[in-house]
Amino acid sequence: MSTKKKPSLHCILIASACCFEVGCGNRESSDAQVKQANNGVVQSAGSESYPEAVNPQFGNWSRFPVGTKVVRKKEVTNPNGTVVETETLVLTDKSDKKVAVESQMLVERHDGTRIDNPSQTFEFAATFRVPPTISVEQFQLPSLNAKKTGMEKVVLSGKEYEANVYEWTETNEAGPMSVKLLSCDDFPGRKIRQEMYTQKTDTRSIENIVEVDLVKSVAK
Repeated sequence: MSTKKKPSLHCILIASACCFEVGCGNRESSDAQVKQANNGVVQSAGSESYPEAVNPQFGNWSRFPVGTKVVRKKEVTNPNGTVVETETLVLTDKSDKKVAVESQMLVERHDGTRIDNPSQTFEFAATFRVPPTISVEQFQLPSLNAKKTGMEKVVLSGKEYEANVYEWTETNEAGPMSVKLLSCDDFPGRKIRQEMYTQKTDTRSIENIVEVDLVKSVAK
């Protein structure tokens, strides 16, 4: 008799991260375009006729001085254990045309393994051409499925932020995944808190801000 092996927590963590970075398989192509803009992807030829809008990531990060740093910690738990991801984001450069954000990820698994990944730099252009299938308002959302459900006040490093609360359901290879996101354009990186839950695998992810530095300068 054969038995199916449960997916490891590490594999589920990678799958959910990829889903949010590049778009889930069942999404419409227009939603993928939104994710491309939010991840600094260069648009393909043929989009020159689309209307231009401010890239949400550029509009957000360009408000802050070079050296602004944010540290996020995400805990992903399922019956196999817990994996903790700590991501450090630093605004390393900005101009009228683009901003550059360095990301470094530390992964700590339930068995004590630590993976200190090399840093990556993402560049976000000032503008992005919006596909005709979505509106500029939809373009600003974290997902085309996202619905604003309220506002919440959050205090980080002694400063109060008014965060928009979004809730929606994504679908990937592990089944439906509920998402709740607190987002604020006045906070670097916009994401303040995110909760995700996949019932099929009993996988829960909670991401919070653990450090904010708005004044630190990057050494040249």
